[in-house]
Amino acid sequence: MRFKPHDRVIELLVGQSLYTTSDHAIRELLQNAEDACELQRLKDSAFQPEILVRYSSTENWVEVSDNGLGMNSEAFEKSFAAVAAPKEEVSHIQELLKQGGTRQIAYFGIGILSCFGVADAITVNTKMDEHEPLAYRISGYTEEFKEIPEKLSVRGTTVRLHLKAGGPMQAGHAPDSVRRYVRHAEHVVIEDVDTSKREPLPEQWCGADRPGVVTIDDPAVRSGVLALDSSWEDNSAPQSQLLICNGGFLVTANEQQLLPQNAIGYVGELDIVPGELSILISREGFQRDEGWTQLGQRLTVLYNRLIESQIAQWRSQVDVGDRLSDGATRGILLLLRGPTKDVLQESLIDALASLLPRVLRVKVAPANKPASAASVIERAKPNGVLYYLREDQGPRKFQQNIGQASTQVQITEVLQTVELRTSHLVAKGHLVVHCAKKQFNVNFGGSTQRVQLHDADLLSGLCQDAGVRWVAVDEATPEEVRLEAANQSLLVTQLLGADSEIKLTRVHSDLRVIRDVSGRLLNCSHPEVREILRALPDAVGNPIKRVLLQAYMDLDTWHIDNARKRIRQLLVAPDLSEQAQLSTGKYLREYLEEQLESLLSEDHSE
Repeated sequence: MRFKPHDRVIELLVGQSLYTTSDHAIRELLQNAEDACELQRLKDSAFQPEILVRYSSTENWVEVSDNGLGMNSEAFEKSFAAVAAPKEEVSHIQELLKQGGTRQIAYFGIGILSCFGVADAITVNTKMDEHEPLAYRISGYTEEFKEIPEKLSVRGTTVRLHLKAGGPMQAGHAPDSVRRYVRHAEHVVIEDVDTSKREPLPEQWCGADRPGVVTIDDPAVRSGVLALDSSWEDNSAPQSQLLICNGGFLVTANEQQLLPQNAIGYVGELDIVPGELSILISREGFQRDEGWTQLGQRLTVLYNRLIESQIAQWRSQVDVGDRLSDGATRGILLLLRGPTKDVLQESLIDALASLLPRVLRVKVAPANKPASAASVIERAKPNGVLYYLREDQGPRKFQQNIGQASTQVQITEVLQTVELRTSHLVAKGHLVVHCAKKQFNVNFGGSTQRVQLHDADLLSGLCQDAGVRWVAVDEATPEEVRLEAANQSLLVTQLLGADSEIKLTRVHSDLRVIRDVSGRLLNCSHPEVREILRALPDAVGNPIKRVLLQAYMDLDTWHIDNARKRIRQLLVAPDLSEQAQLSTGKYLREYLEEQLESLLSEDHSE
């Protein structure tokens, strides 16, 4: 007797390419042992299952023993030695399964063959009640089964793997492998033969200790739990972990494709009823078929229930005046504005939207003291407008081309009035808020992605709902920020014959010329500008001084060619000395002094 399928099929099953772990043989033997115990339970309702995993590091072997049904010659030939043959083809197994209405976890033949990826030889001992015991040593998947004299005297099966020296799995790996795979079978014991130490394995549940955990009641699930992970409370990146078992044994340690990919921050474990989902031949996952999809949809409903409960908890905290943790605030933002919103029911979106203005906090100028969006909008309602600054946005820049004969030079001017505009708006009783960008690293479907949100975008919608204008500080009109040109600006422009209006203003700043969104402003509070304005009434009547003033203003407005022409004309004028003697008339000078007085007065400052 030997394994019977085509050699190419055997090579596939024996090779490591079918599996992602080197200890898959342990899982296969454990599942076969559990199936044998389940068959005996169907035969005897008082049966108490026992599975013992023994290993010897000194001799480098691992064996799995069970007190289950055992095999007779029919089961051994039709199931154990027939690759991929279902156990149901064995007559007595078929009757037991039909009687119990259950399915088996594993298929004999597939799992045993996979053991040759880590073992040089396999020893099998088995006995079924009222049948003769069987015992074989198999020295390779192409070799004949050799009968051995050592046989069991009691019902059950023992399979020993004689591991390859230096192979992918060693006997010392067995304890960790068994602990990982055995999740919900408390009748499994590990024994170190070298030390005689025994270790029973308790049942393990991922997420069972989380607050608000719910039990999964589903026809495809023997038992299971689902909860939200701790990132909803602390400031850690939201993670998702879902363990899936089949008949009590681990299949996948972190399944990310059962719930929707955009569902975040959950933890749990499912133990699938054997046969309810189509397991892969590698036993490391399930087929993505209709049964899988429907289970995912039912779990998505449960996930929504968990989120609903979490929202209710957040609301109760906010209602009594408690500040939510950073993790909770982040959770509300991610659920409402991140990809997860596509997973949530509409009622939950509405509940989150009602919480947003109460939990979103922004800094209010000038002290940058944090305040809730709800309070800021309420305070802005009397004026009907709320101004904002984006902290991540650099100052606006303006490009200017300067012509110098045949050469074109480009300069960049930077907006210089953000602080001035903010202080003026605050002085007039307006609210100005600083809006920051928020970045969150989130695990979606097993990969970490960055979700970016911005206070400005969040507040914009809230202001719109409240009927409050939402205006950027640099979009406020000159009149609103008191950076408008003084009335005398046009007069000075006409007197000097400038190509464009010379805008005069008065602000507290060390800058002589200030670049605002509305253009350049000549700051009359600056000593140099004040000096020029004092000289203006006398200078406009003198052709030479007037040309010099015009050139001065041309330079301030980057009209370099104009300034050069004016100065050249002055230098080559034949009557330069006569022009130097001319002066402004008395009445014009007095008129100009009167017009400029308000700009030059010391007490006229913002």
